[in-house]
Amino acid sequence: MDPALEGQYSMKDVIQVAAIATMCVQPEADYRPLMADVVQSLVPLVKTHRSPSKVGSFSSFQSPKLSPGPAQHPDDANI
Repeated sequence: MDPALEGQYSMKDVIQVAAIATMCVQPEADYRPLMADVVQSLVPLVKTHRSPSKVGSFSSFQSPKLSPGPAQHPDDANI
């Protein structure tokens, strides 16, 4: 773990974040979690380490509604 983070996070939290990250980089896309699931798993870990004044802004977080089809970058619209 980065020495600058020493004492700020429990080893349990570090292991959970590492496990989530490991799932996200699976070579086979079918084995990777949806981003909504990743966010749902990370939010409780972040909330436990933020100051109470900042947690409120995170509690109103909503995952975006996904539309079918590939996402397009605005610059790609002219291609």
